[in-house]
Amino acid sequence: MHLNQITEKVFVIQSRTINLGLILQGKECILIDTGLDKTSGQMIYNLISEKGLQLKAIINTHGHADHFGGNARLVKLANVPVYSSAWEVNFLKSPLLEPFSLFCGVNPPQILQNKFYMAPCSPGENILSNKDFINYWGIEVVPLPGHTLGMIGIRKDNVIFVGDAYLCKKILDKHPVPFLADVDALIGTLAMLKDYQDCDYQINSHQGIYSNLKDARHVIELNIQRLEEIYAVLKKTLDKSPKTTEELVKATLEYVNVECITYLVYQLIIVTINAYLASLLDKHMIQPIIKNNILYWSRV
Repeated sequence: MHLNQITEKVFVIQSRTINLGLILQGKECILIDTGLDKTSGQMIYNLISEKGLQLKAIINTHGHADHFGGNARLVKLANVPVYSSAWEVNFLKSPLLEPFSLFCGVNPPQILQNKFYMAPCSPGENILSNKDFINYWGIEVVPLPGHTLGMIGIRKDNVIFVGDAYLCKKILDKHPVPFLADVDALIGTLAMLKDYQDCDYQINSHQGIYSNLKDARHVIELNIQRLEEIYAVLKKTLDKSPKTTEELVKATLEYVNVECITYLVYQLIIVTINAYLASLLDKHMIQPIIKNNILYWSRV
């Protein structure tokens, strides 16, 4: 891990896989996300201590394990509060909720109860109920729903940390079906960020630091295009005949030219396709049909 200074008070802690935020107020600091596990938490603590800084709080953009996995270690070492949105706090306090939500809302199998999907339990408070904290640190909490239902961004001065709102081109190429919980909310979030004039920097969590709106806009447009392409693939596939959810997953993976052979990846994709189906169903563009005890989706 190393520190990348963005402005006088705003830094990015960069590692091989994730960008974390660090905001300074004299010798005090707050963190935006903590990485995957206790090793990440310990490395962050060591880095902060070496700089003579005192950690005062953690903010999590959302409740996915790779964003709050270091919380427990840091809370133990520094005894600091943790903040996120009201929705995401539930996932911090009850980490089983992530694999639970990935596996149809039932007790998830052990294969999903690993550090990539289930971080150690963390305390958590609703950041919007702590106005004094927000005002003291001079930050703005920006709702960024879509990737998860309650994801937030954190703005300080002319820098905004956007969590997993969008992927850089390299990662989008590697993971061409971006995980999401609400496709329409995500498209709205991306449209807002594409024209977010007030910030000189947008920092996404996975290998993206954009120092001008033009560069950020280009990447965001690639993400929007991919979301719209998947929408189009699903509608075109259903125009031909009713399909099961698994058949729609297959059509989507064939479109992006991916052969998925890993169950954990497949489970993420099937959840994502369910989010598209929820959108299409709410817009009265499709309907569920049961034939021979099999669920199919059909165009209305």
